[in-house]
Amino acid sequence: MTDATEPRTRMERYDPTTIEPRWQARWAELGLYDSDLLDESQALPLSEQAPLLRRKHLLLCASMNDPIADTLAGERSSSDDQAYRRAAAAAILEDRDAIKLHLRKSDVGLVEAPAGELAIAAVNRYLEIKNKHVL
Repeated sequence: MTDATEPRTRMERYDPTTIEPRWQARWAELGLYDSDLLDESQALPLSEQAPLLRRKHLLLCASMNDPIADTLAGERSSSDDQAYRRAAAAAILEDRDAIKLHLRKSDVGLVEAPAGELAIAAVNRYLEIKNKHVL
């Protein structure tokens, strides 16, 4: 184990199995995780560990939405190139929707916003949760 003050030479990957729940906590805590929602290998470990984490934590997954994919998926195709772009964008959105559904079934909340608005959207969701006295 390295000292927290030592610089890290590589990025460590999130491993939800290493999280130790605080069983003595009085209130639930908010667990905010970020994901691009493009790769199931990134999102599925969180949904697999959700039952354990939900015992004392409210789980949210923050992700940037893709307005370019939204636009391309809805465009009409007048050429083969545009048809290919439309199909690729639609496939990306379909994959994201499948991952979001999987997370929702695991009771993981979602915060989605464009890149420049994601931090504000996450704070607003936190304030909404606090107003509802969930935490």
